[in-house]
Amino acid sequence: MAPCRAGTSTRWRSTTTGLAIVAGGLWQISGATATSGYAGIVLAGAGVGLVLPAATDSVIDLGLVTGALVVLGGALVALFVLPTAKRQHD
Repeated sequence: MAPCRAGTSTRWRSTTTGLAIVAGGLWQISGATATSGYAGIVLAGAGVGLVLPAATDSVIDLGLVTGALVVLGGALVALFVLPTAKRQHD
């Protein structure tokens, strides 16, 4: 087993906490009405704010090639999935 890097426990903790907060925000949004406030959106945004720094740090630790593949995957999602979602909405 590989030795555990310093900060890995903190990264894992912030990621799981952030994902739990995002889930709570999405649950709040699922019951939203036209007159509901922005509590669900604020919760989801706060959760994403906890998750993204840890995720970015993980990608940087993986190396240049793997990081480039992650960026390429995100670009492919933007190219193929988002236009489809736009068409379904219209």
